Amino acid sequence: MINLCLCCQAPITKGRSDKKFCSSGCKDNFYNAIKSEEQKEIGRIDTILKRNRRILKKLFNPRKEETFVHRETLIREGFEFEFHTHHYATKYQSYEYLFCYDYGYRLAGGHLYKVIKSFK
Repeated sequence: MINLCLCCQAPITKGRSDKKFCSSGCKDNFYNAIKSEEQKEIGRIDTILKRNRRILKKLFNPRKEETFVHRETLIREGFEFEFHTHHYATKYQSYEYLFCYDYGYRLAGGHLYKVIKSFK
């Protein structure tokens, strides 16, 4: 049985029986294409995370003791709730904050979200 190159589909006539590529160039092209697709997806997600952070930073008011934002305001700004970098549960009242890098938020009740700058 003759194997076909995973990149160019040419028959592989020389080498080991489990060889997957006809040349090192095909091997490089194949894995570079995979890496390129991964980078596109990572870039897309990173763009969303950075946008979420910018939105939280814009809405956060450091002069106020507490900053609350309506869900509709976040959505209107383009915030995507399913993307965050990490979460933190406080010891006091077990509040769970979701973070986009150094800005976090939690549901405060109804449709209001409390926005904070990261804990020191």
